[in-house]
Amino acid sequence: FEDAIAEQLESAGLLPAGSTVTITGIVDGVVEYEIALYASTTSASETTVSRIGNLFSGSASSTVLRAISSSVESAASTSSSSAISSTLSNVSIDLFTAGATT
Repeated sequence: FEDAIAEQLESAGLLPAGSTVTITGIVDGVVEYEIALYASTTSASETTVSRIGNLFSGSASSTVLRAISSSVESAASTSSSSAISSTLSNVSIDLFTAGATT
């Protein structure tokens, strides 16, 4: 999931150099993650956070979420772990909820 989310943010120009995506938990099918975002100013950081929220909740969100789902499925299909490949072989991400920003 980390790579899939990062790929979408990078392709939209929203993951500045040095920034990372980290999965913090998966509970009942809900993937929780955090983005460590490095920007030159507080204003730049706030603008990027707003743009990330728009990417995942705006008109293009279904396309972005499908791309993440496809990326996860593709990675799962090449996993050496049968548990991972069978569990993640059919992923459907259909909702994004923004959390806190600090």
